[in-house]
Amino acid sequence: MQINRTKNSAPVLLIGVGNDFRCDDAVGLNLARRFEQENLPGLDVLVEANDMLSLLEIWTDREQVYLCDAVMTAQPPGTIIRIDAFADNFQSDLSRFSSHSFGLNEIIMLGLRLKQLPKKLFFYGITGADFGFGKRVTPAVKHAEILVFKELCAKLKSVLSTNKVSI
Repeated sequence: MQINRTKNSAPVLLIGVGNDFRCDDAVGLNLARRFEQENLPGLDVLVEANDMLSLLEIWTDREQVYLCDAVMTAQPPGTIIRIDAFADNFQSDLSRFSSHSFGLNEIIMLGLRLKQLPKKLFFYGITGADFGFGKRVTPAVKHAEILVFKELCAKLKSVLSTNKVSI
């Protein structure tokens, strides 16, 4: 589903960020594509190739946003990172994970200043092993992608089916 970048329609938005040509960095995009196929009522899905600044317009005033991306950490490949971006310690948690020129921490700080944020923002990161050129996602990352998809699918179906958007 392609969403209108200037008009928010569904209360919940799932965004997959990444690069299809940088091996494990495609995992966020892959997750978003899986959710496009699910076609859940009340959920908009955006497959975004690294344009983090455009997120400010897209997610403003949404009830909930779920952002999925590959991350670089000292954890083993396939480790799943879950962060409530508006928790007290979001700055220290998010600043070290991004592989993009503008990380989520910088986008949130800019969004705070511009008053362009969703009401709730959840980040799901999967620790990658290979960010080199290519289209192969490593097995540990692929396994984590399946786990995150199942977890988020259950969570979103529950939230959307009960019209209980705030969790």
